[in-house]
Amino acid sequence: YLRDLERQGSAADTSLSGHAIFRDPERVKEAHALVQQAVSSIEPPPRPEPSLVFDRLHEGRANKMALRAAHAVVDAPGTQYVPLVITGPSGSGRTHLLHAIGNALIAGGVQTVACVSASAFAEQLITALREGAVEKWRARYRNAGALLLDDIEAVAGKERTQDELFHLFNALQSAGRQVVLTSSVPPNQLATLEDRLRTRFAQGLIVELGAPDASQRAAIIGAYFEAHHTRVADAVVTQLAERTARSIGDVINIARRLHAAATLAGAPITATFVAAELDGATTSRKLAKHLMGDPENFVHRWPDLTARLIEDVD
Repeated sequence: YLRDLERQGSAADTSLSGHAIFRDPERVKEAHALVQQAVSSIEPPPRPEPSLVFDRLHEGRANKMALRAAHAVVDAPGTQYVPLVITGPSGSGRTHLLHAIGNALIAGGVQTVACVSASAFAEQLITALREGAVEKWRARYRNAGALLLDDIEAVAGKERTQDELFHLFNALQSAGRQVVLTSSVPPNQLATLEDRLRTRFAQGLIVELGAPDASQRAAIIGAYFEAHHTRVADAVVTQLAERTARSIGDVINIARRLHAAATLAGAPITATFVAAELDGATTSRKLAKHLMGDPENFVHRWPDLTARLIEDVD
């Protein structure tokens, strides 16, 4: 037990390595208090976005396998599928699913779930190197109960970041912690990702998210209108869902456009309204201004947080 305490304490503060307190069985309480003090001084890692939960995900053929795998790692974190790798194109919902896993792990009692984009992970390392605080940066993640890393392709070609990630992954895996990664493509297709990382990631399970099918699109559209207190007949929702959409973001954008147009026109969303708005009539200048606003705001700010995360982060 004292050896475990020393390892934990040393990860938070390297000066504790070899400390005499970890060699005296009669000072276990003191050793535990010392380790707790060292760990509490570390800035906690980023957490998952609370609004991105499983209840807001809609199952379909494109995500059924991924959802089942996600629930499996939540039910028994660190025991299978380490890592779980979620792949899919932009807008497929992989960021939402990653955060949903993190929130479910927290709800299940996992302490300190680190949920961060790979680019932010790399930037934090650069800052730690510049400030001479690499050990604290390492401890920040090695003490986490789970690591959820978004857009793993961002570390490709970054040798130092990949080296740190390799050792972090080994440490977490050895400690029985859960690791979940997302990527636009399977790791073995990332040319500048080190072979040793590819090997480690291949030890787990890789699941793919595809474009949403009609049933999934219908669920997303229906949920959007319900959240915006807009009554739309099921037949109209089905009509909208039959339109091809490359991503969840595309589906949300269609619903958003119709909601805005109907609000500005003071009209209900009917089959005729949908046909005129999406197929026939040119969007009015007033609607265009409402949807676009300031061009910079259109690029950088979505009115719906979940859609923004799906479109901008995924």
